[in-house]
Amino acid sequence: MKILSNMTDQEKISTNSPLDELLDGGIEKRTITQIYGPPGVGKTNICLNIAIGVAKRGKKVVYIDTEGGISVDRIRHKFQKTARTFLQTLHQAFMRLVSPSGSFSS
Repeated sequence: MKILSNMTDQEKISTNSPLDELLDGGIEKRTITQIYGPPGVGKTNICLNIAIGVAKRGKKVVYIDTEGGISVDRIRHKFQKTARTFLQTLHQAFMRLVSPSGSFSS
């Protein structure tokens, strides 16, 4: 079992926003981070910025939308230059999880 105080990987994931200064460099790796607040303050945009930044570095991304409000059109509109790369990365990751028969692999 790893003790958090003994972990040496202190690299953080940038939010690509002014939050990085408040978070001392970004979101901590290997953690679950919940971002909450009232509607319209930019929570989804911050999460998409993080997800696209991580995907651009060739890493895997899990994006959980608990309200079902995100759409491919929104991603394309907000991030026109990087949406194609982001969606291709998501598609490739999904295809690795699905077996040729169309069922999820274990």
